[in-house]
Amino acid sequence: MKGVDGVAGVRQGETSGEAWGADVHTETGGLNTRRRSRPAPAAPAVLRHADVFVSHGGMNSVMESLLAVVPTVVVPERPEQKVNAARVAELGLGRRLTAGELSASALRDAATALLGDSPERAAVRGFRDRHLRGDGAIVAADAAEAFLARRAVAV
Repeated sequence: MKGVDGVAGVRQGETSGEAWGADVHTETGGLNTRRRSRPAPAAPAVLRHADVFVSHGGMNSVMESLLAVVPTVVVPERPEQKVNAARVAELGLGRRLTAGELSASALRDAATALLGDSPERAAVRGFRDRHLRGDGAIVAADAAEAFLARRAVAV
């Protein structure tokens, strides 16, 4: 397992993050936000090397982390990201930190809790396995029909 100091694939004592436009100094926990002109790598490529993913909680980021079996610490900014973050936490697929809760120690604690054989990692693996079975459309159609049947009875 890699340490949680820094970003995906970064081991303790290393510096990384140039592709994200920041230098993460893992030995001090400091963040230097000098902007770089390098493009960000595709998340799936990074997630292959990650034990934990810290994300804003956009749907693409959440789905990519789930398919890579990488639990996520979600720090949402926008309303739809807040909904995704709540669902990730509700389903036990990761942790959510609000802007008010966010600090270096809170982020470190949330990420550390997701390392190893955490319950969240097992939940993410189960989610991924169900997703890959491809029965989501059938499950969704059954749920929609059940909802409509209940609604028809109520009217």
